[in-house]
Formats: sequence, C-alpha cells, structure tokens
Amino acid sequence: MSNLANFKDRFIDEKDTARDKHLKLVWRKKAEHEGGEGEELLRLDWASGLAHAWRQSQQDENGLNWRLPTIEELSSLVEIDGKGRLQYPDWLPAGEKELIYWSGSPDAEDSGRAWLVVFVFGYVFRYRRDNQYCVRLVRGV
Repeated sequence: MSNLANFKDRFIDEKDTARDKHLKLVWRKKAEHEGGEGEELLRLDWASGLAHAWRQSQQDENGLNWRLPTIEELSSLVEIDGKGRLQYPDWLPAGEKELIYWSGSPDAEDSGRAWLVVFVFGYVFRYRRDNQYCVRLVRGV
C-alpha cells in the first residue's frame, strides 16, 4: 500500500488518457467499448483482449503501442486507505470501478489461466482464459 496522497497525485489527467508519473505509463481513461465510446462495454476472453490491444496499436494514427497492462500495473490502480476502503484514481469512471479486467500476464503455473483484477473488491487472482472480462489499455510514455 502506498501513501494515499502520493497515489492521488501520481496521475496527470489528460483528455482521453491519464499519465502515470510513477510507473511512466499512459492509461486510456475508459475501458474499451464495442463500436466506440457510448456503446456497450467490450467483454473479451484473454486471447481476444490481447488481439484487441494489438489492433488498437495498428489503427493508432500516432503509432502508439497499446497493450494490456501487466498484473502489477493493473493492480496499481486500486489502493487501500488507512481505514481499509478502496481508493481509485480520480479519472477512473465511476461505473468502471465495479468491473473485472484482464491483465496481459499469463499464469506461469497453468497455461489455461491468466491474471485479472476485480476492481470492486481490489482482488487479484488468476482465472480461466476463456472467460470474458473487460480490458483497459495502457502504453509506455
């Protein structure tokens, strides 16, 4: 658990992204949606999530390399304050704090599983890759 004040100050809120000064990452502020913003949230199995991130990189007009975050990067978006309450970056949309997100990290012990984060509880665990969950993209600065 990091210092909560530092956690809140760690991000620079930009138009469609949030820059993580500590991890030197840029996060898409919203989870991926079918057909663009305002549409249904995109829920994918793990392999399709990786493929979606690759396609987003190919389609990016600035050639930015979007990807699924590692489990360490993804879990860093959820902190626990001194009273045991979960805290999230201010830029994270309220309705997206209740979702489950795939990381890009496979399970080293079981090739049929990958790591994910359940934001509403702050849980990090591995689960079968054929389940469908949300994806949040990240890239290096």
